[in-house]
Amino acid sequence: MKNNTVVMACDQNYFWGAYLLIASMRRNGMDNPALVLESGFTPEMKHNLLAFGDVRLEPAPMSKRNMTCRKPEAMLMADTDFITWADCDGFFVGNCSDKLSFTDPDMIHVRLRSEYDNGDIYKRAGLYEPGELFGVIPHKVLETWKRDVGGRTEPAHATCASACYVSVHKSHRPFLERWRDQMIKVLPDRDKGVFDPAGGAYFQTDESVLNSLLCFLEDAPKTGEFMLNKSRKSIYYHVVMTPKPWQWWSPYSMRYYDDVMELMRWCLSQGLVEIALPWTLDPPKRLFHKLGTPWSYAIRTRVKLRRMMK
Repeated sequence: MKNNTVVMACDQNYFWGAYLLIASMRRNGMDNPALVLESGFTPEMKHNLLAFGDVRLEPAPMSKRNMTCRKPEAMLMADTDFITWADCDGFFVGNCSDKLSFTDPDMIHVRLRSEYDNGDIYKRAGLYEPGELFGVIPHKVLETWKRDVGGRTEPAHATCASACYVSVHKSHRPFLERWRDQMIKVLPDRDKGVFDPAGGAYFQTDESVLNSLLCFLEDAPKTGEFMLNKSRKSIYYHVVMTPKPWQWWSPYSMRYYDDVMELMRWCLSQGLVEIALPWTLDPPKRLFHKLGTPWSYAIRTRVKLRRMMK
């Protein structure tokens, strides 16, 4: 599947995320090119990723924005027929090459949230008005998006898409450019992380902007049924919560433990670990990984406090 590049972006704090994602591709026979927009990687980090083969590393130009807001910038660097973004706090199980993109070039491959998931996100963000229907995108959010996009008068979708995975045909490069430019237009020019509690209609930063375009841009690509959560033999797992497995194991992330450790054992057997391994990714330390999970709550609290002080 050399015509589909898997793209990611991260700084050195997420190096092991990029490592696991690319390793999962090669472990499962996915020969897709990989492109990493990177910031702060050491020569050793770069060497270790390049060892997987067909990996392209691009230094990220200086920016005040969080790397999550640079997804379209990274995707536009790919030169294949299809371009697939995957968050590098995720990994593939099985060979997913034939499911990365839809064969129809007019379509974008993203996961539309269920009404329950969509409603839960907006409820926790406090964006529903009294009496508003749970599950749909809040009215005041849609009004802001409609004003800022200036396209359709009615939204094309009732729920939002997750921006952790986005795959398009190269014919939608103008859409990626609009996503990039729209973020510059409506988001603060600083690092607000993945979630900005004060962001209102754009509290999910890059994801909110993506959904504003999918809802109101006249020529936005069509969506279809998400394919990478249907079969245990070909799936993309997204480890959404903090801390990540390469930082510390939590009760939540332990659901991915066996898959990650199987992946690490393969990397070690293939001689693909040429850099100091975090103790959390060292398979023989399984007992310590499990015993340490309660400490993850303290780590998560510290991260939240740090974000609030920005």
